[in-house]
Amino acid sequence: MNEIYMAIFTRVDAAIDTAVGDHIPQDEVFPYVQINGLSLTNDDTVVEQGFTGTIDIITWSRYRGRKEVALIMDDIYTALHHYDLDKSVIYGVRRKYGITTINQAFSQIVTESDGLTRQGIQRFNIIFEELL
Repeated sequence: MNEIYMAIFTRVDAAIDTAVGDHIPQDEVFPYVQINGLSLTNDDTVVEQGFTGTIDIITWSRYRGRKEVALIMDDIYTALHHYDLDKSVIYGVRRKYGITTINQAFSQIVTESDGLTRQGIQRFNIIFEELL
């Protein structure tokens, strides 16, 4: 699973001019992008085994409007939506799975209770297929 996370992290980091990490920085440098953990769900059919995954990407900003968050989110969308990760990014030990595609499931911009911080939330679905 680390290979998948790192491939997504690398793709997002290369696509934007904003700090990217898996945690909230202690020095609160804005804007920044937080990539949360990857979760996997079994998605077997009668004839084949498979699974899907989801990953949440949070954009944080203190810009006085939504423009900064929206622009960063748009760059993340462009980098990931309908993107086929290199088939060398493989998950599994006995059966090998590659990522077929990544699709944005939803996005939302909210203002935190402090009235200053904007949070852009994006969830991406990841579809895996068995490599033969």
